[in-house]
Amino acid sequence: MDPVGNYAHFGDAAEWTHSLLMLLGRLELFSLYILFLPVFRKK
Repeated sequence: MDPVGNYAHFGDAAEWTHSLLMLLGRLELFSLYILFLPVFRKK
């Protein structure tokens, strides 16, 4: 994407797929973050 471009040329299915993949990526990072927090570790 160039600075003045947008995602209008993608279809609805591609936009939903990209949105789902972005959410899954964020959730994966969040779960890894929780795994390394000392509060959530068993003692």
